Amino acid sequence: MEQIADYQIIISKRAEHRLDNIINYLENEWNERVKLDFINKFEKIILFLSINPFMFPIFIEENKIRKCFITKHNAIYYSINNNIVKIIAIYDTRQNPKSLNLL
Repeated sequence: MEQIADYQIIISKRAEHRLDNIINYLENEWNERVKLDFINKFEKIILFLSINPFMFPIFIEENKIRKCFITKHNAIYYSINNNIVKIIAIYDTRQNPKSLNLL
């Protein structure tokens, strides 16, 4: 039985740009299998968010920004407003957290 999505997913330009960069990097520096594995993990997270975005913890309480991991090195930061999940950023967890700037 297939689950029906209850939440619409919107990806910010910033997150979309970062996603493109990650995919290009994996394609150029690794191989097709690694790239496809990342894409599959990302799509699975998007499916989870469209069904139940509350399953991942709040990262910034004041703005109700939540965080979930795609891989151990890449996290998605998102917010929920009514039935819309907005992906604010996709972030490499190995970078300096001060450069994240989610607010």
